Amino acid sequence: SMVLWSFATLEVDSPSLLAVLTKQATIRIQNFGPQDIANHIWSLATLAVCDDHLLKALTQHAARQLTHARSSHLANIAWGFATLGVQDAEVFRLVGREVFVKLGGLTLQELSNVLWAFSSVSVI
Repeated sequence: SMVLWSFATLEVDSPSLLAVLTKQATIRIQNFGPQDIANHIWSLATLAVCDDHLLKALTQHAARQLTHARSSHLANIAWGFATLGVQDAEVFRLVGREVFVKLGGLTLQELSNVLWAFSSVSVI
């Protein structure tokens, strides 16, 4: 997840390398924890890379990992999915539930990102 995050942070535009990274991420998704999921979704959104297979795998895996996510992970997951146009009502419902549970621990920026994400999707 750190390689893809680095690409996004440095704004690396290399479709062939990104294709390899997204394929490897799809293969290894079962080993991802909440931070890996958040990093991948944030990176894909930042790079505007919409890999359907990886997004589907991330969506399914995120649903199982959200109870272990920190507030920053939840904010990045919500922002990334909304930015990429992911319209998965179940994932947003689960993110919303975890945000409510952890509401007191969210920074203003995290809360702002979550609110923006929820206002940007049409599944809620």
